[in-house]
Amino acid sequence: MEEITNCNHSKDDGYFLPHQGVLRPSSITTKLRVVFDASAKTTTGYSLNDLLCADCVLQDDLLAILTRFRKHLKYLKILCKEGAEENVKVFALKTVTYGKTSAPFQATMTLQQIAKDEKENFPIASEVLLEDFYMDDCLSGDTDVDQFMALKKELGELLLRGGMTLHMFYCQQ
Repeated sequence: MEEITNCNHSKDDGYFLPHQGVLRPSSITTKLRVVFDASAKTTTGYSLNDLLCADCVLQDDLLAILTRFRKHLKYLKILCKEGAEENVKVFALKTVTYGKTSAPFQATMTLQQIAKDEKENFPIASEVLLEDFYMDDCLSGDTDVDQFMALKKELGELLLRGGMTLHMFYCQQ
């Protein structure tokens, strides 16, 4: 900060940000830290934070960052016993595993990412992936049977790009 030497301290001449010092003599790096309070209400009843636009978030949410951090590890494993107890094998799970709290998020995010990545190649199927899926179930259709079969074909090809297959397909006429 820099000192303003020709200030008349008028309340119409800017905003005076409330602040206080926090002293931590035991801290190795910062013994005195300044804490600013932009949430403090003014005489108008509003704080500076009430009036500022935060814009969009530029970073991924913490869950996405933590999930990516763990993606290189074979984190989720199961034990499988064949016959005798000493014949135990270890398997790493490589798909969205339902039963985990994060499974609905992972399934939805995977489908949305495939739709975004392949929008140019599969415009109709990408729209269906983004709008007509609930977790991993598609609820879509068309009034024209030929258009519907074309959608089914395109959707199947799009899902293959993500290593998935379209199955349990139902057509009602």
